[in-house]
Amino acid sequence: RDVQSSLNWYHMILKVLPHLARRSDSIVREVLAFICIMLFNANRDVQKSMLDYFLSTREEVFFMAVRDRMQVSTNAIKEKRSLVAQHEARKKEAIGGSTVSNSSATLEKQALQQIQLFEHKMKTEKMAGWRVLARAMDLEKPRTRFSWRRHTKSDKSSRNRMAGSAGNKKLSNVNGLNQDTQALIEDSRADFEMKEILVNPEDLQNVSLSLSEVMDEGVKDMLDYKDEGYIELVLKLLARVCDGQHGGLQDYLREQPDNVKSFNIVSETAQFLNVVYTTINSTTIDLVIQLFSTLNEFCSGNQENRVVVYDMKVIDYINFILRAGEIGDCPIEKVVEMQQTIGSLIISLTEENGPQASQVAKEVKDALDKDAVYRCLTSCYEWHQSDKRENTPSIGLNGGYLQSAKSIAAFGGSLIQGVVKGKKKSALRESIIEVGFTFYLILARMIDIDARLIDNLKLTPENIKAFEYYRKNSLSIEIVKDDILQKVNFRVKNKSVLREEVKE
Repeated sequence: RDVQSSLNWYHMILKVLPHLARRSDSIVREVLAFICIMLFNANRDVQKSMLDYFLSTREEVFFMAVRDRMQVSTNAIKEKRSLVAQHEARKKEAIGGSTVSNSSATLEKQALQQIQLFEHKMKTEKMAGWRVLARAMDLEKPRTRFSWRRHTKSDKSSRNRMAGSAGNKKLSNVNGLNQDTQALIEDSRADFEMKEILVNPEDLQNVSLSLSEVMDEGVKDMLDYKDEGYIELVLKLLARVCDGQHGGLQDYLREQPDNVKSFNIVSETAQFLNVVYTTINSTTIDLVIQLFSTLNEFCSGNQENRVVVYDMKVIDYINFILRAGEIGDCPIEKVVEMQQTIGSLIISLTEENGPQASQVAKEVKDALDKDAVYRCLTSCYEWHQSDKRENTPSIGLNGGYLQSAKSIAAFGGSLIQGVVKGKKKSALRESIIEVGFTFYLILARMIDIDARLIDNLKLTPENIKAFEYYRKNSLSIEIVKDDILQKVNFRVKNKSVLREEVKE
């Protein structure tokens, strides 16, 4: 703090701020980083110097630079998203074409074999037919062989055969065809059916995977997310500008009435969430965490900013994240941190009573997905209880973190595997417990607003058990702020250190 104050005494902030308008990204990055360090830990002297600089000039260099950086990042993310969509479409088309080609080649080969088999069968049946016809003609010829023995029986037998042959000849001449020829034609009319061609699914899958890997390898660097415009650093700067609930800077970021042109940085930042909320992965989760943290700083203790943030449909984006599928490639620590920042933002939007504040809190209560909040609450409780029972350094969660692989509200997928030891396990455990209490405080505030909230929800026994656990380890206090009674719920780690309840 002494170093910050010394540099501020030499008006360093005022000298470096104009450099944000430079075209060099390297210069802009260093300026942003320097201002962030100067504002670290909510240094009031530096914040006052910035506000005085803003009010003393009608130039909007800082705000225009921030808005331009957001626009650059927005365009870059949309372009990456479009490229990814085109790449996925090309992959599907290529894989589909490869599968069709392989299937077509197999079909042609099988059809050729069947045709050759059919021709061979026809030739065989034709030769067999001629042989049958030849035998029939031989039977029609009279036998002239004479036998000295049993002459009478042979002669009688010969006459019987001749009579039978003549009778058969009469029957076979019906419709102009003899019997053997008619049988041959009927056999040749037998329907020929193509055999069903079965393609091995594993072969097709291997071909598809290898083709997909080859296509991904060629454009991997191009499709990976890059922090265009240093947007994370910009968001961190905006958060530190408002750190400590500095009302003057919070209001000035929303509106600059003394400037030629006013920029609503609060609205621009909330709108930026619309760009990133559908593409959360291991490369963008830090950006999402910082974005929610910045919005939280905007809203803390500032009712006008709460209205702006709520009007930008932030609760709808939060509901989407809570209802969405798993974040399969994100570290558990990052997912927990994101859940904590989301919970803190919801609390900032609903924490106060008052004519306008209560209206916003009621609208947030109506828009928020309470079922998803209960799932988070229950998941944290189940993890905590299972960890206490096992009391081992290994965290096994039955194949999925918090026994849920289909909801970020339950922290999604196989997010934790292996062994977490020592300080890392202790910090993670405390973070998850803190997230559970954060979502309980949200529900407690909702119940203070609407006492019949739980009656409209379908809760499971696990939800009720988890809620009761957090309720028993929390208390509330009522205070008066600006002549309005406020109620604050908070976690209590050890109730023995609290004095008995006193009403004044």
